Amino acid sequence: MKRLFLTAALAMAPAAALAGAEGYWPPEARGVALPRPAWVLVVPATRGGDGNVTAWNRSGQWMRKWVVPRPAKGNLRTVAVTGDSEDARLVDGTQIDNMDTSALGRLALKYRAPAVAVVMEGAEGDAAVAVWRPGHGAAWDLTAPGEDTREGALRLIGDLLSGKARPRFEITGVRTVDGIDQYRLTAGDPSLLDRLNSIDGIKVLETVADEERPSAVVTVTDGRRIEEVLEGMVAR
Repeated sequence: MKRLFLTAALAMAPAAALAGAEGYWPPEARGVALPRPAWVLVVPATRGGDGNVTAWNRSGQWMRKWVVPRPAKGNLRTVAVTGDSEDARLVDGTQIDNMDTSALGRLALKYRAPAVAVVMEGAEGDAAVAVWRPGHGAAWDLTAPGEDTREGALRLIGDLLSGKARPRFEITGVRTVDGIDQYRLTAGDPSLLDRLNSIDGIKVLETVADEERPSAVVTVTDGRRIEEVLEGMVAR
């Protein structure tokens, strides 16, 4: 397969329906940790309000923020590429958005990069990061609400290329009601709370969408330990 990210949804839904910088990047690839490379090639791109992606815009504010290199979290070296005429001809915004492995492979080969990170700025001032390593697939995540987009992107590059899976939720409380254990799970991102309802074996009793400490109270309905459920979520 040439593409890592699922693109069927792009053909089925109008571009204007895209909600944020991440577009239709697949939820199963969110927060997955890939092995740490020696350095990473950074490709800045922007998603407009119509959902279309623009790359290689040297005069854009987002691109200018990346011209001066800064290490990502964990002191991972980054090198941003502004693109030349060859890059613009061979790799367009749609291919970058879809994490087309043929396109990314051409970039990686040209710049001898062991990994590629696409830093996507959305129309609403949000940002998303997708990373790819040959032979290891792709992963992505969103910056936190209110977080500086460039600082958040550098944090995510380091996290996603750390080789360390990050727990999506932390157990911060437990109580027993009518013989049933109820767990308070604290998330690092409020958007994760909505995804709890789609996890088999979890029943959500209440949520608190606080930006700093979003949490949910849940029960386990299939007899597993709560730790097993959370481990499964990290693997996804």
